Amino acid sequence: ILFSDGELVFVTPDAVVGVIEVKTSLSNSDFDDAVSQLSDQARMVSHPSPHRKFFGLFAYESTVTSRHALETLRDAANRPEGNIIDLVCLGPHHFIKWWRCDPLNHRRSIDRWHSYRFENKAPGYFIHNVVGQVSPFSVGENEDVWFPKEGKELHKDDEEARR
Repeated sequence: ILFSDGELVFVTPDAVVGVIEVKTSLSNSDFDDAVSQLSDQARMVSHPSPHRKFFGLFAYESTVTSRHALETLRDAANRPEGNIIDLVCLGPHHFIKWWRCDPLNHRRSIDRWHSYRFENKAPGYFIHNVVGQVSPFSVGENEDVWFPKEGKELHKDDEEARR
């Protein structure tokens, strides 16, 4: 920690575990700006380390469509020095997650985002995945506590590869 005053903290890039951009509300055009802003922040904190950093975008309310969100995430990741935005919560019902491996077959690489529609569960899935990024062993050993038994793949409404 370089500086700390209440909730304001300055750290070196290697001390960053993840970055989460929080918005009250997002439309399609606001989403584009938020993804661009988060991508810029990701470039600033990217630093060679043994642990990959995660990047998330959380909006309390949203009118962003699945297709628009997935295409925007793909385009941002494909720019020079682009970074993957791992987690997106768009209001209470819409969650997007980046998967390196197939969630149904962890040995198969897929490198794509899956978009999910839930009834009032998207923030919970977002928070769980943030906790899983920060403390994977604790979450992995207690997975039944975190997830409904049906899993989220039943709720997938779209997907997009990085290309």
